[in-house]
Amino acid sequence: LLFIRCSRSGFNLTSFSRLEGLIQNGVIPYEQRPVWYDVYKAFPPKEEPVFNRPIPDKVIRPILYPEDIVRACFMIVSNQKTTHPDLESDQLFSLAENDLQKEGTILYPNN
Repeated sequence: LLFIRCSRSGFNLTSFSRLEGLIQNGVIPYEQRPVWYDVYKAFPPKEEPVFNRPIPDKVIRPILYPEDIVRACFMIVSNQKTTHPDLESDQLFSLAENDLQKEGTILYPNN
């Protein structure tokens, strides 16, 4: 495991450039380089991943998939299994479905 101290002078350097400097100066033998070093050297990123790179002006859309509703329903069902151990799974599912509808969640948007 390699810990690299980040000094103020090397704050804008990437992990790759720091590691490359350590290898070139003989601090780390080339044979002990990390696995990702060869991949990064063969396929460098289009833009260097530095700390002070400006943030792009892209709008990120909120994404909600139908599976997310099913997952939320499952989490409620699995949580209610501990509070209602005597109910069957289909009863727990309908109980969770009712709870989601009370919260205002649309379970079946195509209906």
